[in-house]
Amino acid sequence: MAGAHCEVNKCARAIKEDHISPGPTYHFCTLLESYDRCVKATAKGCRGILEFHSVSSLVINWQLRFNCSEVIARGPPPSTPVPHLRRPTALPGCSYRGLHQGHLNFSHCALFGDPHLRTFHNDFQTCQLTGAWPLIANPFLAVQVTNEPVMPGSTVTATTRVTVIIREHHLCTKEKTYEARMDSLPSTFVDGTRTGGPDRGVRIREEDPGRHVEIHARHLAARIVLRRVGRYLTFAAKLPTDLAATGMRQAATDGTLELCNQGCPIPERINYHQALSGSGGEEWVAVYGRKGPSALPLRDCQAICRQHNLTGAYYDACLFDLLTTGDISFSEAARDALKDVLNLYPSLALINRTFSSNNQVAAAAVVVTAAGPGRPEILPSVLLLMYLLVAYFLGPT
Repeated sequence: MAGAHCEVNKCARAIKEDHISPGPTYHFCTLLESYDRCVKATAKGCRGILEFHSVSSLVINWQLRFNCSEVIARGPPPSTPVPHLRRPTALPGCSYRGLHQGHLNFSHCALFGDPHLRTFHNDFQTCQLTGAWPLIANPFLAVQVTNEPVMPGSTVTATTRVTVIIREHHLCTKEKTYEARMDSLPSTFVDGTRTGGPDRGVRIREEDPGRHVEIHARHLAARIVLRRVGRYLTFAAKLPTDLAATGMRQAATDGTLELCNQGCPIPERINYHQALSGSGGEEWVAVYGRKGPSALPLRDCQAICRQHNLTGAYYDACLFDLLTTGDISFSEAARDALKDVLNLYPSLALINRTFSSNNQVAAAAVVVTAAGPGRPEILPSVLLLMYLLVAYFLGPT
């Protein structure tokens, strides 16, 4: 019977739980946007239900009344305080202890820039992924990204959409879906809620409204970091190694592709070792993404990447992105990607360079000169080592 499975009331309950006063504010308008998505998702089971059509009209009227399209386009006010939910006591069985109840080891995966992929196995690749691709696909968690060309006719792409699905756990949470787009980084799941599970063990933390959110799943010991940098999105995740490995086992069974475990398919990989090992200088010609001179002079690209204290593969990624696109925000994406790995898993930050250091471009990246005359030169690797020592003795934050 039509309407037998109508769940529009769930959307209404979700918006009431957030206790945000109606008005032309960024937080209320983004909540309305999530509410609208939730209502539309119930449309199939709600045909002919008067309440569904009333709610749909109400949401549209609120969005028009508070001019939400312009409010969201302006972005959050810089002084907006970041709400942090008080964490309740975890339910028994909803704190991850490992699939084999042993000592937990963790793995890290990230995607940023043009895009650059760091797999759970610490392989660093640059890919030309166009369209939708699965980053993580296992029985507990799924992450899919969509990439689009950064310029018409370019083989270089960047991430414009990220979808995160936390699978249902009979005790700890119902299935939760989060969607980020290049013009929107919501503070709620698509159903309008900020948490999942009776102990709120699944939750969204809005670290910087519209620019940086984190999804935590206590029953998986998983942490996912999503950022909007310039026009594009970045992704980083920390998962228990045994949980991350379930994707490999599933791939062996049904052929599922999972970029965080298997890396990009070979035909999709960009050999930017070749691009960055050229002679350099003003006449440097990008192998990928452009026809003719680089988007920015090599020296300018090097200076910009050094300003962000980038090292190793993150410096290489920054350099490649600037040379092929000229978009300064890609250097900020590389900076944030390095920041995320330092926060999520500091010992992984000392990754080897992605190509031989015996060429002109690599040599130019080895030393960063401190500002001011007569100041000594500081190796970025030394700075990283100092950071790691401090992190080790102070313990995890």
